[in-house]
Amino acid sequence: MHVKHILDTKIELKQILQQIRKLNVRIHQSLDLDEILNIVVSEARKTLKSDRVIIYRFLHNGDGAIAEESVSHAWQPILGQLIYDPCFQAAWVEKYQNGWVSVIEDINTKQLHPCYKKLLESLQIRANLVVPILLNNLEIEKNSNSSSQLWGLLIANHCGSSHQWNALEIEYLRLVAAELGTAIWQTQCHQRLKSLTVQPKLKSKPIKVALHKNSQASNTTEPALPKHISVADLTAFERLQTPVWIYDIEKLQMWWANSAAFHIWNTQSREELLSRNFGDVSKSTRIRLQNYLQQFQQGKTIAENWTFYPEGKPVWVRCLCSGIEIKPGRMAMLVEGSTEAVNHIDKETLRSIEALRHTTVMISLYTMDGVLLMQNPAASRCYGDNLHPNSSTENVFLSHFVDKHVGQQAMEAIKLGEVFSIETQVFTNEGIRSHGIDIRCTRDPITGNSLILVNEKDITKQQTALEEHQRAEDELRWQEALLRSMTDTSLLGFFVVDNRTDKILYFNHRFCEIWGIEHLETQMRFGALKNNEIIPDCIPLIADLPAFIESCKPLQSEENRAIVEDEILFVDGRTIRRFSSQIRDHQDKYFGRLYIFEDISDRKKLETVLRESEQRYRSVIAAMAEGIVLQQADGSITACNESAERILGLTAQQMMGRTSIDPRWQTIHEDGSAFPGETHPAIVTLRTGQPQFNIGMGVHKPDGSLSWISINSQPLIQPDESTPYAVVATFADITARKQAELALQQQTQRESMIAAIALRIRQSLDIDKILNTTVAEVRDFLQSDRVIIYRCNPDGSDTVVTKSVAENCHVQLLEVLPAKAKLVVSILQGDRLWGKLVSDHCSTPRQWQPWESELLHQLATQVAIAIQQSELYYQLQIANQQLENIAMIDQLTQIANRRCFDRKLESVWQYISQQQGCVSLLLCDIDYFKQYNDTYGHAAGDDCLRLVAGALQQTVKRSTDLAARYGGEEFVVILPNTDSDGAILVAQEIHQAIAQLNIPHAASAVKPHITLSIGIATIIPTLDTVTLELIEAADQALYQAKAQGRDRSCINS
Repeated sequence: MHVKHILDTKIELKQILQQIRKLNVRIHQSLDLDEILNIVVSEARKTLKSDRVIIYRFLHNGDGAIAEESVSHAWQPILGQLIYDPCFQAAWVEKYQNGWVSVIEDINTKQLHPCYKKLLESLQIRANLVVPILLNNLEIEKNSNSSSQLWGLLIANHCGSSHQWNALEIEYLRLVAAELGTAIWQTQCHQRLKSLTVQPKLKSKPIKVALHKNSQASNTTEPALPKHISVADLTAFERLQTPVWIYDIEKLQMWWANSAAFHIWNTQSREELLSRNFGDVSKSTRIRLQNYLQQFQQGKTIAENWTFYPEGKPVWVRCLCSGIEIKPGRMAMLVEGSTEAVNHIDKETLRSIEALRHTTVMISLYTMDGVLLMQNPAASRCYGDNLHPNSSTENVFLSHFVDKHVGQQAMEAIKLGEVFSIETQVFTNEGIRSHGIDIRCTRDPITGNSLILVNEKDITKQQTALEEHQRAEDELRWQEALLRSMTDTSLLGFFVVDNRTDKILYFNHRFCEIWGIEHLETQMRFGALKNNEIIPDCIPLIADLPAFIESCKPLQSEENRAIVEDEILFVDGRTIRRFSSQIRDHQDKYFGRLYIFEDISDRKKLETVLRESEQRYRSVIAAMAEGIVLQQADGSITACNESAERILGLTAQQMMGRTSIDPRWQTIHEDGSAFPGETHPAIVTLRTGQPQFNIGMGVHKPDGSLSWISINSQPLIQPDESTPYAVVATFADITARKQAELALQQQTQRESMIAAIALRIRQSLDIDKILNTTVAEVRDFLQSDRVIIYRCNPDGSDTVVTKSVAENCHVQLLEVLPAKAKLVVSILQGDRLWGKLVSDHCSTPRQWQPWESELLHQLATQVAIAIQQSELYYQLQIANQQLENIAMIDQLTQIANRRCFDRKLESVWQYISQQQGCVSLLLCDIDYFKQYNDTYGHAAGDDCLRLVAGALQQTVKRSTDLAARYGGEEFVVILPNTDSDGAILVAQEIHQAIAQLNIPHAASAVKPHITLSIGIATIIPTLDTVTLELIEAADQALYQAKAQGRDRSCINS
């Protein structure tokens, strides 16, 4: 029961005593001091809810050590540290001896000695509660003169904040310390009795601290039984002038060292040496140390020669290593050294050694049997510690090569005295890498034996870059082949030049034809000619060379980004249209130009013919005699010419006396509406005195034909008069022109409609939509009863693909009645007949016009192109989808990969930020997966990843959710519009799914089967946040889940 709960519910002291009794039962059930101390600190920290609880043990030399500790993951462990407190005076010891309790609620407000406050700060202590651990038995230590011996201190810490210790907490810790004192007295009595029966000459003083490592080749001397360490031993070692230290092999940490050892370990204090990290050693070194430990347990002593570099100077140390117990059942290595300065190594040798240490070239020496003798740090970092292989028969040299034949070839070459150089793949700590290797045979300067000298350099990046370059070249060649296949059949000439180097980057055969340089084409293909080298062959074709040179000047400017279009006249009469635009790289840097040439000579000739024809037409119209009519002031016609008679279809006699408003004139406007006589130009001129020009009018002749005339009217006014006395109306027969305009208008309308239909057809890549649009538009334009598209089958039969029928026609009737008029055109795909476009007129016969047939042919061509584009687009869609699937699927687990995850999260993020919703992320990590691979092999590891991926995929049910492999053994789940509660439910389902898989994992420290640790993060995206914040939050939660014991989910709050 926690103290906070006790305070809240006002539980009395007797209930605290009940908790103490429960703890008392547990600690008195064991005679193992380490277990007792561990129980006390764990239960005390849990009950007090403090950041740290430690047991501080007094040593006989006045120092002290942290014997046991329970600490929160957020704070630095201090287990095993020797505490040197200059402020810890004898008076303090006396106070604790008398049962004094130290209470510090906040070191920043409490008046403390500066050095004591510094000590507490270094240990990350903010609030401190200390009670003494007293042993009430005179027989424990023969030199004890007190009825109560101070064994140590029980200390509770708050590290992150101050804390007001209340009376119940202080009393609780006092009672726990009292019970602990009794338990310690009982264990010491038991150990004393045991030591008297096994080794009566020595007493065991167990001291629990953290330790270190080291290793070298060794020689074994005569056996000597291991002994227990005592404070008296440590005091004796401290007085020696030779270095002595104790290294705990089990913990891989330095345990103790005398002052004489400080120099060779390059340290100023014992505290600094004991706090060093000696734990980063290779697997083979750990195996060798365990072998030493077995020899020590057999009573053997090992002699080793070590070289130290205090202050950068080499010192040889002859080390005698033996076993010593630092606590019952735990053996450490006692090292007694004798030093000798290394003075005989010359400066050049030291410089060479230093160069070997810092070069990036990997240098190794092997025996001819492949046993590694020496490797510089670069090689060690690459391959790890191979000085002590797992098997004495292992050939380390050959084991590095991925291709074993390479190693065999190297051995054969160096045996013949040759130097073997190769670029090959090797196994390294970072996986398979590419190395450039030089292997040769040399002599050992000490033994004279043959050695294998290997010089290596990692060329993986160069190899990768070379492969990328090769892939880029292959892609470029493919693109060039595609471009050439497209342009070789074009009537346009293509030419691309690099203006920086004058190199011709691309051209097609048509370009050479236009410029008449077919004889240079082969040399240009092989890059033997540059742009300026083909210009002399092109210049003679240009009719106006100065104008051409002037037109090229704007093309040389890097600032001119515009597309230039102009025409070049050739001496042979041809006209070449030139298009030119800049080419820039992906960094928008200008490097060349693209030229497209088109021979438009035939088009120009057609334009000239058309222009001349138009001129002739106009001259004919101008040469025609206009009709002339003279009308008096009252509007009556008094005179006309023959042209007027011919144009109007009346004789002069018939026209005489008529006025313009005579109802017998049947005249119309150009839009077909009636042309009132009052608005006749002659009448308007008579009324206003103003001339009228080019007034169009349609005149229905007596024979029923319609003529169109253009009328001008000019008033005749007497001098000194203001009103006309007559008007001259002249008019030209423009019937032919009106008919031509009407035909042209109809032709333009047809062409516009054809273009519009073609555009609507080409707007879609859906073949069904293309065909449906085609039949509907054709039927509407031709006003036919039915339009059908047939698809030609390989067996010669036709299949109706689609059709369009007029709304006022009965479909059933059209199916049985034969067509009375039919227009059929072929739909061709190159030389292949794809199908037929058929227009039927079923109700009445119909004379199809030539333009209707031409229209259908043009539309059939457009449909064929659209069908081809649709088919290509469909194939491209399939290919793109396949590529997309490959790019977005993890090939091992067959679920979404990291790229898919990144794209999905970015998309969800953008959408949710607009909707102001929330998104949750689950970051999942398989617990102890490395140990799983080490235990069951990588093939089983791959199977495990696939099973876990499948379970995740089944658990994520919504279509908007995504389960993906994040990398290695990490998976990630995106849950859009899911709050933290929903994310927790999904995480629980995932845990259940993984548990149901029941994948055995004997190496797991959590459960005997595969488990997951899951970090959960939920966020409301905004325009100011990024996806990385959500990922980092989930990663922090995952770290918490692992820190709390794994096989669980934690949410980042």
